[in-house]
Formats: sequence, structure tokens, C-alpha cells
Amino acid sequence: MGVHTGALLREEQRASEMAFDRDRIRVLFATGTLSQGLNLPATAVVIGGTQMGFDQNASATERERRSRTQLLNAIGRAGRAYTSARSIAVVVPGRATHVAAGANGAQVARAADAHFLTQEDAANDIGSRLDSLIEKVLGGTLEIGTLEGEEQSAFSFLSFAVGSGDAPGVIRRTWAVHSAGATDQARARTSSSSGGTGCSRRTRGAER
Repeated sequence: MGVHTGALLREEQRASEMAFDRDRIRVLFATGTLSQGLNLPATAVVIGGTQMGFDQNASATERERRSRTQLLNAIGRAGRAYTSARSIAVVVPGRATHVAAGANGAQVARAADAHFLTQEDAANDIGSRLDSLIEKVLGGTLEIGTLEGEEQSAFSFLSFAVGSGDAPGVIRRTWAVHSAGATDQARARTSSSSGGTGCSRRTRGAER
């Protein structure tokens, strides 16, 4: 069992983080110091209370917003990437809660003063201007010659393994390879138009 609070030195906090990360401890008691920014191998989070911190100068709306943000971040500590595809969060109300039989989840959350559980987590939808490029690649409709500048740069670093051995084929169709091939073709046409002498020099150079 470990502890992680703001009262600890940073070195002590780091020691608790490392112990949990290396499976030396299985349970980590923490305050809001762990609510965000750390990827720990946790599969479950138990949250005691639905209020975090207190600022007497802040309005009730602002205090609720801050608590909501920190609590949702705390829930997000479980099930991080490369740890678990699923996670569980248990929210223990800060006061006794009474609900009627048959109450739904939203009603229970409101009764427990855990309104944040009924709301969106304020995450921003992430979009990319390269979505169309990826759709073309996956749909097999990609045409190198029609790519825009950003797509050309991005595609140089992309490979998709739709089937076995397919990724090399995608790499061969990258803009860099396409440009190199076009340059070789231009040089070949130039050499051919210059007559046999140019061709013979090119052949001897290749043999050397």
C-alpha cells in the first residue's frame, strides 16, 4: 500500500509512483495530486466524496466545475493505454444517500451529489485534415498524383497492413518514392534523347 499527497516531497511522491508502476504495491491512496497527468497501471479507482478542494472566493458554479473536472480526471486514471482495455470507477458519496426503489442511474447520481456522472466529460472531439487521406488508403482509391501538400508529407510516414505483406506496397506508393521514380524516368528520357554516346556512358557507369 502506498500514499501520494501534496504533503509529501516530490521525491517521496515519485517513489510511490514507481512502486505502484512496478507492482511493488497494489493499492495507492492519493489526493488530487494524482487526478491528472500520470499513466499508472490502475484498473480500478475508488473516489471518496464528490467534492474536491474548497475556495471560499469561488462561486458555487466555479467550485462545481473544478470538482467535476478533477473527479473526471481521477476516474480517467484507470484503464490507461497499454494497461487495460476496461476499467471500473466506484464513487462513494460524501453523505448518506437515499433513493427510491427503481431509480435510474441519473437519479442516483443526482441524489449522491455526483452530477458529473450524468454529464459529458468535456472532452474535445479530435478531427484531422488527413481523414480523407486515410479513407482513400483504406478504400483502395488513393491516387498519389492528386494528393495535397499535407497529405503528401503525411503519407510518406504512413503504412497500412491490411493484409500480410501489404505495408511494403503502401510504402512503395509514398510520395517520396513516387517523386524519386519520376526523377529517374526524366533522366532516362534525357539520356535516350542525347543519342548512343550518352547511353553507353550510363551503361559503363552502372557496370563500374
